Amino acid sequence: MARRRVCVLLVGVALLLVMGGLGVAAERWWQLNCSVDRPWLLVVNDPANGTRYAWVVTFRVTNPSDRPVYYFPQFTLITETGELYRNVVDFAAERVAKQRLHRPLANVIELIGELKPGETKEGMAVFAQPDPAADHFNLYVGGLTNEYKVLERDGHSVVLRKVLDVELYRAGDAYDVYLDKTNPVETRWVWR
Repeated sequence: MARRRVCVLLVGVALLLVMGGLGVAAERWWQLNCSVDRPWLLVVNDPANGTRYAWVVTFRVTNPSDRPVYYFPQFTLITETGELYRNVVDFAAERVAKQRLHRPLANVIELIGELKPGETKEGMAVFAQPDPAADHFNLYVGGLTNEYKVLERDGHSVVLRKVLDVELYRAGDAYDVYLDKTNPVETRWVWR
């Protein structure tokens, strides 16, 4: 099962590289609509790893175009303290989150694939608990568009992708972080 998911992941990355590397014309660019809910801290009682915390971000993505697109979600969280977190597949946390939300949500691996015109999918991204000392976070959501640009720097080419940047703020301190709410400040498109 894990080997199959890794293969799907590698095929998706290769497909994205091929799409970007062929110099896709501007009229072939697509962009999905995405709404991201406020992250929340989840207590996970995992028999294998004990009690721990995870951050859960639920989201919805819609294909507004008139053609199907290949959706490959990518979530990265960066704190003001310089810590970087990538979403993880955490079955124990996902099970607890689905029970708490009373609805089925796909993880980012299960969402990889074709998104038909007008289709909306709901999912969740799970992160290890971010640095409790951090108050400001940037959640970068990739895979929502195939737009890119190439910059030349010092004789080297740098490829930048267009990603959604959701800026978040958590009021509070490093203690009792489960009591602190994390709120969105601003959402904007950026190049990374």
